[in-house]
Amino acid sequence: LKPYGEDSGRVQHVKSIHLGKDSDSILIKVTQSFPPDQPRPRSKFNLRWLPESSSWIEESDRGFTPRDAESE
Repeated sequence: LKPYGEDSGRVQHVKSIHLGKDSDSILIKVTQSFPPDQPRPRSKFNLRWLPESSSWIEESDRGFTPRDAESE
């Protein structure tokens, strides 16, 4: 998984990882530093494991949000 914004000099750290109830989804939350004049990049990445292709796909637009991940 290539860090988002890696090529633009931002610093990114994984803040937390949450497992989905169905155990094939993970939600990765990150903290990032970036120039204040730039739009804020998103800090949540939702990945789902596809056994048939042995790979992770990103589906951040879908509604996987564990309850503990919502409260910060």
